[in-house]
Amino acid sequence: MKTMIFFPRIAIYSSILIFYHLKLVIASNNEELNSRSTEEHGTKESSLKANTEDIQINVGETASFRVFLSNEPDETIEIRLSCISEPCATIVGDFVPIIFTNKSFESVVEFRAMHPGHDIIVTNFAFVRVRVGRNQIWQYLSTTFGWGYFVLWSLSFWPQNVINFRRKSVIGLSFDYTILHFSGFLYYSIFNVALFTSPLIRDLYEEKYPRSEIPVELNDVVYSLHAAFTTSITWIQCFIYEQGDQRLSLHSKLFQWCVWSIGAVLMILAWLNTITWLTFIYYFSYIKLMVTSVKYLPQVWFNYQRKSTSGWSIEMVLLDISGGTFSMIQMLLIAYNYGIRLENIVG
Repeated sequence: MKTMIFFPRIAIYSSILIFYHLKLVIASNNEELNSRSTEEHGTKESSLKANTEDIQINVGETASFRVFLSNEPDETIEIRLSCISEPCATIVGDFVPIIFTNKSFESVVEFRAMHPGHDIIVTNFAFVRVRVGRNQIWQYLSTTFGWGYFVLWSLSFWPQNVINFRRKSVIGLSFDYTILHFSGFLYYSIFNVALFTSPLIRDLYEEKYPRSEIPVELNDVVYSLHAAFTTSITWIQCFIYEQGDQRLSLHSKLFQWCVWSIGAVLMILAWLNTITWLTFIYYFSYIKLMVTSVKYLPQVWFNYQRKSTSGWSIEMVLLDISGGTFSMIQMLLIAYNYGIRLENIVG
């Protein structure tokens, strides 16, 4: 599970912590390899590839990966490996030049992890990312707390719905908060589902951020869809249960109208290729971050005016705080295990 940082639930979309690992990238010139094969030796293309893109390893352990040409070369080709910050900061390996011929066009690269952290060996095509951690126990603890906050935050959406159902009333629940809560996770779902499922958008992301992982995994998609579903129930309850004199405020209506109107314009621009579809979905991620930072304010103000929290689920708040605590603990564990400076986590 990739790390999601929330305040509360402000998602720094999954990649910030995990990408501060050692990146081992095969250095060469793929365009040169292709041109040699196509221009000088006919139509056969050959490019350098690796058998994996991600390796996780702890200090003191050794690992290897295989590099190979996609097709048998027509001439001898030499490939060199080196770290961007020589000497390598976290690993040691015998990075001697690799010679590919028509009889031998694959090779195994071995290295040993010496320190937690990251190195980068730059290229423009094939790469392997390697995480170097201090000890496996820290990874187990990190995973445990990661699933812990996933469960706690997922459960936190239900107590308010249960209270509304039992009371058959939404008196005490701010409609402005509810629409922000629901729409925020709807925006989040649009971003996650699009980036996780669309080959076009994934290609655009890889083009913009070469050698980076897609920052959305299946658990992110499940979490956001579940959140959107449960908060939509809360919003529907606002119309079918006793409301009292509560109404959705004018500024909330205007905000939603502006968000979706701008979204519609951006979608048209994406269809016309004026902007990319990646830009379109990132618009919703930015709106999600903004909404999450202010969505509790209407409920806080509503409670203050009423001098009461009746109708507002305290269990939801406790689960929310517990999930946030677990998330922070996971961040600290990851930072320690992979030698990440805390300022790189909090920005």
